[in-house]
Amino acid sequence: RPPGGGAAPAGNPRSSTHRLHCQRPQLRQLVRLYRHIRRRVRLFAAAVATVCFGGLAARLFTLQLIDPEHYAARAADQQLRDTVIPAPRGEIRAADGTLLAADQDGELTSEDILDNIEASQREAVAREKAKTDPLYHTIRKGDYLGKIARQYGTTVRRLCQLNNITEKTIIRAGHKLRVR
Repeated sequence: RPPGGGAAPAGNPRSSTHRLHCQRPQLRQLVRLYRHIRRRVRLFAAAVATVCFGGLAARLFTLQLIDPEHYAARAADQQLRDTVIPAPRGEIRAADGTLLAADQDGELTSEDILDNIEASQREAVAREKAKTDPLYHTIRKGDYLGKIARQYGTTVRRLCQLNNITEKTIIRAGHKLRVR
């Protein structure tokens, strides 16, 4: 650039005006092509919008003027109904479905409910205790650790830990194996 800060002379092949001057016919063609493509895209978008709007207008015309009773009946069929479903009387159940209280004449007392809650809690504690109590399996002919583990819902590794054995230990019919 010259010291004055102006543009480089037009004869200089590196100047932007020289490049623009040399490429002007190509640039004009590109501008024309770009405008043509923009025009086509706008026309296509307008055509799509017109078709969509026309389709919606035709659908509205059909729904409102040609066959309003048919569509009103279809809409009524899909509405919720006010149907009363009678609840079973005289039963109170826990979230797991356990019956807490039941009375044949529909009269429940608080003592009945408390007794049933306590009984269901005792049953739950007994079930949990049964899960932790040791359980033994007597080995039969054809048994192997994988089969026994599947049968009791555990893993071979857990069976080995409980019985202080390895997976390669030979087990014999008649021996007892702790499974829980």
